[in-house]
Amino acid sequence: MQRGQMLGIGIFGSIVAGTASMGVWQACLSNRYFWKVDLIETRRQRLKEAPVPLPLDASTENANADMEHRQLAVEGKFVPGKTFYLCPLASNPRSPPIDMSESKGKVTSGGFIYDLFERANGTSVIVNRGWLPKDEMEKHMAASVAPDASKVQLVGVMVHGEEEKTFSPPNEPVKRHFFWLNQPELAQAMMGPTTYTPILLEEFNEAPVVSKDSSSLVKKHKDQYLEFYMTPWKHAMYAGIWFSLALMGTGMVFYRFRSTAAVKKAAQKH
Repeated sequence: MQRGQMLGIGIFGSIVAGTASMGVWQACLSNRYFWKVDLIETRRQRLKEAPVPLPLDASTENANADMEHRQLAVEGKFVPGKTFYLCPLASNPRSPPIDMSESKGKVTSGGFIYDLFERANGTSVIVNRGWLPKDEMEKHMAASVAPDASKVQLVGVMVHGEEEKTFSPPNEPVKRHFFWLNQPELAQAMMGPTTYTPILLEEFNEAPVVSKDSSSLVKKHKDQYLEFYMTPWKHAMYAGIWFSLALMGTGMVFYRFRSTAAVKKAAQKH
């Protein structure tokens, strides 16, 4: 075998090997299928259970895994003048949490409303009230709409703030405007200097709802807390694609260089 052929086999063989390794990587991730199924089922069972009272001293600092994906009940009142908005950049719109295809007009982006909720013992909780389209959000901000300050009981799911990214813009707490959800910063903007960070509860709907009124607050439904962007089936599908490409590549390399060698061998006989 000539040097050129060996070089060609080495180059194309490395491409095939790289493609096969991508398939192995995806296949290894697919082995998490049963783990993920169990995780989803655990979350499903927790969300089916009756709401449990949020511990009186609950905060981000002492929250534990048992509070995750569980209906948590709190009693107290919303604090007027403590409404903040998580509004999008044009390059990073906040999509609605549910299907808005039947709403009036074309809804493409919007933001979330956050209020401070004070409990009888003086501790606080930050509540995600829901999502509004961008134009309705701007009206809400301009009107300085205050929440009902009467005593209420609400149920929500504990969620977490966001991590700052490389190009995350600075928030504007003075304007009650956040571009990304910095939970400690939001807590300080709502409460002033504080020794703890309140947990973040997200209000939700019991069942899927298709919003037809773009002016009403839009909330998630419980099943959405069971969703994963990258499912095990996607990993398996990608693994199959990579392995198929590797198999075809192997056949092409074998055919190409075997045929070349056969032609040269026949030519030498003549």
